[in-house]
Amino acid sequence: VNIIPIIAKSDAISKSELTKFKIKITSELVSNGVQIYQFPTDDESVAEINGTMN
Repeated sequence: VNIIPIIAKSDAISKSELTKFKIKITSELVSNGVQIYQFPTDDESVAEINGTMN
């Protein structure tokens, strides 16, 4: 099963609050045994972009 977390009204909160919220979501998923897809970073042309997504 694929899960795509949606953060409603993310434009209404500060970047630091958004970062904290993303960390909390990730932590909850990991603590419940949900595997998180890591974007590949072996292709140099997309490594920087994918690195920020991981």
